[in-house]
Amino acid sequence: MSSQNGNRVYDASGLLCPMPIIHLQQQLAALAKDEILQILCTDRGTLQDIPAWCDVNGHTLIHQSQDSNDRGVTTYCFWIQK
Repeated sequence: MSSQNGNRVYDASGLLCPMPIIHLQQQLAALAKDEILQILCTDRGTLQDIPAWCDVNGHTLIHQSQDSNDRGVTTYCFWIQK
């Protein structure tokens, strides 16, 4: 499996702080060690919050990216290994 393919994908688009982190924690709890969660967010604060949360909680942020659609909405995507 490529590091950019998650074992599970969770769409947290439209959620504001602290909800993306709360949902991230719940989704990772359901995964086995070394599995990967891909989480999609639209809250710009996740750019700082998710890497910091991973560091504090011992998870690995494998990759992150961002993309804007034609309406100007930016989606931030994170791949996190439990």
